[in-house]
Amino acid sequence: MMDVGSNVEPTEIAKKSAVVTVTATDGVAPDWITFSMAAKYSAGGKQNKDELIFDYKAGEFEVRFTLVDNSTCALAFIPCFKETMWVQIGGNCPPAGPGDGGGVITPVSWSKNELVVINSNAFPETLTFMLRFDGKPKNGKNPPFDYDPKIVNGGNGLIRDS
Repeated sequence: MMDVGSNVEPTEIAKKSAVVTVTATDGVAPDWITFSMAAKYSAGGKQNKDELIFDYKAGEFEVRFTLVDNSTCALAFIPCFKETMWVQIGGNCPPAGPGDGGGVITPVSWSKNELVVINSNAFPETLTFMLRFDGKPKNGKNPPFDYDPKIVNGGNGLIRDS
């Protein structure tokens, strides 16, 4: 497992990047954790609530998820990519199990508070995905704790799940 610093430039593979801050706070039943995100793009992307929107004509993007844990659960990304991020093309959110969106999402590195992936971003499509975290149980809810935003590779925001 590679520990990646926050000032690392996008990889040589993907010259464009999105830095996504995922914030976790204590919430109410049934999940007990509330997640939100804020994204900054180098070019060709925007955020719409819990959607990351990429201009697919812009090519590959490095997406760097950074966890800010303000909860009492001591959250951390699960230390195995297959279990940390579940991705599927379309479908209902959250995905039912592990996947990489048919190869659209490729892991680069991860640590307890950072996950870096490449979004190949080759076709206009919506990816439903779930970020999964280990942590301490809270009020009878055991980990993993899940956050399920979307990636829209379409650019104009018109591609949505039904």
